[in-house]
This record gives sequence, C-alpha cells and structure tokens, in this order.
Amino acid sequence: MVDEVNRIGGPDEVTLKYLEKGHTFMSADSFHAKVEGAMRKMKNLYDFDDFQAVINQHGTAVPMDVRDFSLWENGVSKAKFTQKPVLADCCVVQFRRGLSKIFWKNNMDSDEWKDGEFLKKKVSSASLRGVAFESRCAARGVSQTKKTDIENKLCVLMPEDRKAFWRALAVNDKSEDLIDNQ
Repeated sequence: MVDEVNRIGGPDEVTLKYLEKGHTFMSADSFHAKVEGAMRKMKNLYDFDDFQAVINQHGTAVPMDVRDFSLWENGVSKAKFTQKPVLADCCVVQFRRGLSKIFWKNNMDSDEWKDGEFLKKKVSSASLRGVAFESRCAARGVSQTKKTDIENKLCVLMPEDRKAFWRALAVNDKSEDLIDNQ
C-alpha cells in the first residue's frame, strides 16, 4: 500500500477497514457463494481452466497474466524501534501519499490515529521515490518434488486429457512451499 499511494497517479491515501466476523455483509459475499455452489455442483474440478469456467458462469471474467504480479520484497523492518500495530487488534489501517508510515486505529469511532515507521529504510526510500517492484516475467513455480507428488497422487485420478495443466506446471526449486511453511 505504501507503494500504491506513492506511485505516480496513485491515490492520496488508502484506508482499509477490517470487518467484524458475522456482523457484516458485502456484495461480494453472494458472488463467492455462487462460485462455491457451482464448484460443488461440478462433478470434478481438475485444474485452473475448470476454476475459470466456474467463475465465468457468473459473468465475471478477469484475465490475469504472470506480468500482473510483482516480485514483492518483504520490506518490514525487524528493528525494535519500529512501531507496528498488531493487526488482530486493528479496526482501520491507512497509508498516505508522501509517507512510508502505517497509520492505525483500534476503534472505528476514535478520531486519533496511531502511526509508525515499519519498513526497512531501503524499501521505504525506494517507495517514496516511486521506484516500483519488478513485474514477474515467469510463473512462480513449485519445487520438482512437489510437482512429482502432484503428478503421482493427483493426476492418476484424472482422465488423460485433463492432466496437461499439472504437467505444464512451472518448476522452481527455490520457490518457498506455501503450505509447509505456514
């Protein structure tokens, strides 16, 4: 968000209000329910093409390309002097043009914002100068071990004509496993 408010043509500020579980309704809720229902009705959902087909049934097609994703660096400072909120306690966070701070409130009704620098100096400086992170030029990929597991355990359950997506899955042994490293 710091990058977004500081890019040329970006908004002056971005405010995120965290919703309380069970007390809110969003228009996206009904869309997500329709997609989930369609996925349950589908006999088998084999690959990303099947997922896209389910979404497209409801009139929402969002084509994405690997270049739509950035190579984000984790720029959060680990220094003890930084002030960072505990997001679980926040109701609102805000990012403002010309600043690399995070602003937050623990109560929606409060007029007082707390703030703190939370980024590494190098990342903060680059964001304020409008230096953007590079776009990806290749798929993130999974380790060869993970891909082999998928092919050995999942693909054997699929018809031959539905295995192409998994066989073409990009391999990158430097890619962090998003499941095992939670």
